[in-house]
Amino acid sequence: MHLVKRVLKAAITTDWPAVRWIGPLRITIVATTAVAIGIAMDGPSGALPLAIGTLFVGFADQRGEFDERARGVLIAVLLVTSATLIGVVVSSNTLAHIVMAGIFAAFCGYIGLAGPRAALAGVVALVTFAVFSGTPTAISDGGPLVLKVFIGAIAMASAVIIPMLTGRIGGLRTDVVVALRAQSFALRGKVGGIDGTNVAAKLGAARGRLQASGCYGETLVWLDGLLSEAHAMRLGFLALNGARDERDPGQQERVGELKCAASDLLLALASALEIPLARRRIEVKREAFDVAARSCRAGLAPRSLKALSRIETAAGKLSDLVQGQWPIGRRCKFSRRLSAPLEPVAALLHRRDPNSLFTRHALRISALMVIATTISEFDGLPHSFWIPLTVAWVARSDFASTTARVTQRVLGTLFGVIIALLVIDLIGASVSLEIVMFATGAMVCCLFLVANYTICTVGVTLWLMAVLDINSAPLETRVFQTLVAGVLVIIASQISPTRTSTYACAGIANLIAALRAYCSSIIGRDRSQLEQSQALLLAASLKATTLVEELGHEPGNHLLHYEHAVQINASLRAAAEIAVSCDEGSEDQAATLPTAHQDLITELSLASLDGLGARLEAAQQSGVIAVGIDRGRPNDKSSFDRLISEAEDHLDELALYRQAATTR
Repeated sequence: MHLVKRVLKAAITTDWPAVRWIGPLRITIVATTAVAIGIAMDGPSGALPLAIGTLFVGFADQRGEFDERARGVLIAVLLVTSATLIGVVVSSNTLAHIVMAGIFAAFCGYIGLAGPRAALAGVVALVTFAVFSGTPTAISDGGPLVLKVFIGAIAMASAVIIPMLTGRIGGLRTDVVVALRAQSFALRGKVGGIDGTNVAAKLGAARGRLQASGCYGETLVWLDGLLSEAHAMRLGFLALNGARDERDPGQQERVGELKCAASDLLLALASALEIPLARRRIEVKREAFDVAARSCRAGLAPRSLKALSRIETAAGKLSDLVQGQWPIGRRCKFSRRLSAPLEPVAALLHRRDPNSLFTRHALRISALMVIATTISEFDGLPHSFWIPLTVAWVARSDFASTTARVTQRVLGTLFGVIIALLVIDLIGASVSLEIVMFATGAMVCCLFLVANYTICTVGVTLWLMAVLDINSAPLETRVFQTLVAGVLVIIASQISPTRTSTYACAGIANLIAALRAYCSSIIGRDRSQLEQSQALLLAASLKATTLVEELGHEPGNHLLHYEHAVQINASLRAAAEIAVSCDEGSEDQAATLPTAHQDLITELSLASLDGLGARLEAAQQSGVIAVGIDRGRPNDKSSFDRLISEAEDHLDELALYRQAATTR
């Protein structure tokens, strides 16, 4: 029951920072225009191929800059067009259809090894194949059909690539916008805390795309500065959280007001990056932030003061960067060359590990598509390709994501069909309604593609029903087909699971090792090691927290129970915040605050970290969680020591529970 609640909660949770409207609006305009032209030329039957060609290439256009985005959409053009051609060729032959479904699904699943963009392109290609192979088409009619898909795909690719050639770096700016919005929402507790995965993942993703973008010169410096100061501001708030033990309630209330003011400033900066005219709002928000910072400063102890100084410095630099001249447009320095993806191709050609994530996913999705296609060939239901289509959409490489996707797909399809049928009953079916439904569904789908797959699926259902015969499949049929596909995927995931939860102990052990190294660097005051160990700690914290979150979405029993994993991880993250608050920052600050860590990070706490990490590593290897040794811990522990002790106690509770369960 707890698992069901967690999965349902995830299904309705929206990542609002990721909901951006400019890119989705462009995709919707291009796709709706293409569909309208197709209907005008060939009637309703001309809508589907143009809709597939435009939207699926638009889905493949994830954020980044010229090389990544252009290469991504061009690969999507190739795969979607090829999938249409192959689907049309086998659509009239049952045996060929079933066999090719297995082969093509294995290919589309395996290419995810080349990276996230390749994985997404593989998904849209497999969905395209499911649609056109499930719609019997004469070979003589196949040429025009493939051509329409290709024209739609090229139209969308052109809409993505041409603006970038003029120096518009909207993709990278959107990355920064999303990172700033995520940090703003986190400061208000709307998408987890400032130490959560949402902010860390978005900052990391933006940094990775910037490095691969081909930007250079002042453009690279500007974008890198925005991300660096956003990261510095996050570290400042982590340190401020870690120093909460030295503040009284009144000071804590003023810190809360500072967080709200910083949130408003970050939102204003994000809005200005999207709409330059909004830059005039920055000064007002910056002044309000400065007032809150001055009010907060009164009476703060050294660690809190140091954290506040970090935040003020980062906020000032961020504001100056956004309010100054932007090195884009004619001044933009970036490479317009397409590079050969040598590393992803090498990974595809030389990775032959039968137990790798995407190898197992390829085998699983291949078997699933064969079964789903066989059912669709013989079930006699209208648009029976909905079953393999849904399988292609929801099957993921890991069990946790698949469980969530199935739930989201079923809910989204149910709501989408109900909405579509209500609208049709109220207004009546017509070409005008078809175009409006398509535009609405496409916009909703693109807006929430990343932010909320349930709402995205509502959009998918609306635009698919618009370009298909909207009266041909009653509500119960469409929902039944979705449920069948979901059951198939869940069964396959249970029979051949790829569980990320099996690595939870190792992930938390890696976090402990990174925290131990960071604390040692703080005590040793080696700045080169400190910066490196800090980066490793933040990466390990993101990975461990992600594993724990996925643990909560995987059915079955786990070595590390979800509730205990959450508690252990929360204690370690809080300890990491205290460690950040002890990090003096620059060498000058280190000289002025030489003893900030001495009463907090002790040899006892480092020894406790070593013991806890060793227990988790042993549990990962043996599959058994041992009870810890009582070391006679003193009562006058520091706040850092207490958090490590809490993590040990939670692990002991789990060990004792498992021992009792074994003896019963």
